[in-house]
Parts: sequence; structure tokens; C-alpha cells
Amino acid sequence: MSTTRTPASRISVSTLAAILAMCLACAIATGVCAEETKGEAKEVLIQKLNSPHRKVRVLAAWELQDMADVRTAVPGLIRMLDDRTPLVWASEISSHGKNANEFGSTSSGEPSSSPAMEAAVALGHIGDHRATKPLTELFRNGVSYERTAALHALAMIEGYNSFNLLIEALKDKSDDIASEARDSMHDVMFESATKHPLDLTATRRALSLLEDRRADVRASAAEVLGNLHEPLAVPSLSELAHKSNHFDGVDAGTMALDRIQDFLHDPPLRWVSGILGIVGLLLAIFGIGVFIYRVVRRTDKFYDNIPVCVVLAMIGFFGYAGIRDFNYSRSVQEAFRKRDVVALVKNAYSCNESYPGDNRAAFILVEISNEKVIKVMGNDARGTDRHKRTVAQWVLARVIAENEGSKLEHMANSRDPEVKNTIAWLLKEMDNSRRR
Repeated sequence: MSTTRTPASRISVSTLAAILAMCLACAIATGVCAEETKGEAKEVLIQKLNSPHRKVRVLAAWELQDMADVRTAVPGLIRMLDDRTPLVWASEISSHGKNANEFGSTSSGEPSSSPAMEAAVALGHIGDHRATKPLTELFRNGVSYERTAALHALAMIEGYNSFNLLIEALKDKSDDIASEARDSMHDVMFESATKHPLDLTATRRALSLLEDRRADVRASAAEVLGNLHEPLAVPSLSELAHKSNHFDGVDAGTMALDRIQDFLHDPPLRWVSGILGIVGLLLAIFGIGVFIYRVVRRTDKFYDNIPVCVVLAMIGFFGYAGIRDFNYSRSVQEAFRKRDVVALVKNAYSCNESYPGDNRAAFILVEISNEKVIKVMGNDARGTDRHKRTVAQWVLARVIAENEGSKLEHMANSRDPEVKNTIAWLLKEMDNSRRR
């Protein structure tokens, strides 16, 4: 008696559909179970915040820092802000600590944390405004590491609304607090420029600090503006750098100005980048070709050469990236030399940097600041493409700021109706963004 087997090629469509449906159902079920497990873990951690044991509460707060959407944990974390017992993490006591998540007595080393600090860090990640007042109190009354954590958390929660506190912290006697204030101010301005590119309020506040009486405050503002490649800061930084008296602020102004100018100019090693990119790409293509040839001719097994193939693919990727960087740099520099606004706009949109200030073509367009820039980018500033809209609004807001006074009035009355309408729209939107 013979048995007939159905060849794999003759499996019915309905059978394949059933298999795919089962796989999809399993994937969905796995995802649902994972979400349920994650939700249960959150609830357990939130309950631990009410534990009578300090260690349990601290470790729960520590784990909540990596979880999103846990606003139900906010009341428990706020209560923890009152517990300022000094802690020393085991990993800091000895490199052979049993667990970096455990802590010992203060006699074992220098305190570097407290339940209040761990709660402040977690509250900053959650971003709930209910924590603003208690965090402000911790910043006023805590020790250095608690104040640093509270300041960072407040900047994350309040954004630009924390700017007054950040300016106050820049003048603090503690170097740790002043350093955190600089870093948080950078983050606040970065976020403001990417989310609200037409709002120059934070930028103007930072620019005003370049005229502060205290040299350390001027130096901090210069450092932040230099790191952000802020084109509006160039005149003020130039003035600060050329002052005759030798305050720290002057040195910081010079360094910030050099950082911006180095960013603006053509990278000195772009040819090296291009050559290495070509070599890397050719090497990767040749190596992968040899690998495929050996597999096809069965002189080598596929799985034996997977690590080599992965390495070659990575070399090829970085080589391709080097070639792209070279072409982009050459294109931007050529357009800059010719003052070709259309080419610069195209390059500005092709740059994938999340922060427009890291986009060299966008920076150059602000430097040009003429009616053609407004005309070419006007429609994109009001368009639906998020990336183009952010870049265009960032550039045009600074073009408006660069041409304040009679120059702006002249541009607002331009004979070109497209330029005139764009400027009217920009002024209105910038005012609305400032009042938000």
C-alpha cells in the first residue's frame, strides 16, 4: 500500500493563509502579554514606593526612571522628596560590590545620593507638573547632588519656564550647580529650537546674558550659544572676544566664536573623508563579491563567513557615509561661494540633523539673510513636511531677527508680493509663538 505525499509546492493557499494567521495571532498575543506583564511590573514598583523600608523605595524609584507613562507614581515620588538620608552606592564603595543597585552606610564612603535625589531623577523623566513646586523646594534646600538632580528635573518638566531658575543657578557658588545649569539651558534651547523654531525668546534671553556683569555668567552663555551654533550670537560674541580687559568671559567668547566659525567653514579633511569612503566602499563590495562567489561555487559555507560579511557590510556603510559627507560638504561650499540660495536650500533640506543649528547650509542661509531666502523658503515654512518646515522656520525667524529695524521694514514693503506676504505671516506667527 503506497502513501501519496503532497509536495511543498502544492500546499494550498488556504493552508498558507491559516499558517500566517496563526503566526500573526501568536505575535499579537505575545505583545499583549508583554504589555500586561509590563503594566503589572509598574504597579508593583508603584506599590513599593509606599514600603516602610528605605532601600525598597529607593530601588523602586531607580527602576521607574526607565519607564514611561507612570504618572500614578508621582504622588509616591513626591513624598520621597522629603527623605534626604545620605546614601552611598555599593559600586562606589568598591569595584567588587555585589550589586551596583545596592547601597551601604555613609561610613563606607562619601555620600552621593539620597532617596530625594533618586525621586527627583524619576520625576524629571515622567515630566508631571505636579512635581514642580516640591522640586523647587528641594533645589532651594537640598545638598549639592540633590539640587543638581532637582534642577535637571525642573528643566525637563518646565522647559523654557525654568529659564529664570537656570539663570539663577548659573550664578550659584557651587560649580556642579552652575555646570548643570549650563547643560540644562543647552537642552532647553535645543528643544525650543526644534519644537518651536519661530520662538526666539530663549535665544534672546541667552544673548542678553552675554552682557551680564559677572564674567562667569557671560562665559556660560557664550559656551551654550557656541555649542548650539547660534548665528544670532556672532556679533555679540565678536564684541565680547575683542574687549580689552581679560575676563574669563572674553576667553569663552573667543572659543565660542571659533567653534561657530569652524563649523561654518569647509572641513579641512573632507578630501580625506571622501578618499577613505571610496576605499572602504570598494573594499566592502569586493569582499562581499568574493564571499558570494565562494558560496555559489560551494567552496565555502554560508554560516562560516557571516561575521566577515557583517564586518564588510559595516565598512561599506561607513564608506558610503564618508562619500555622502564629502559630496554634501563640497556642494554646500560651492553653493556658499556662489551665494546660490536655491542650492543651499536644497542642501539644508537634505541634511538629516534633528537640530537646525547643526545644519551648515541652514546656518549659511541665515548669514545671507536676503529677500531671496525668504521667497524660496516661504512656502516650506507653511508646508506639511515637518523636516522642511522646521528648517525653514528656524532660518526665517533668524533672518527676520538679523534684519530688524529699517531693513525689515523695507523687506516687509517688498515689491514681490510673495516676500511681503511671507514676512507678514512670519511676524504674526513669531508673535503668537512668543505668547504661547
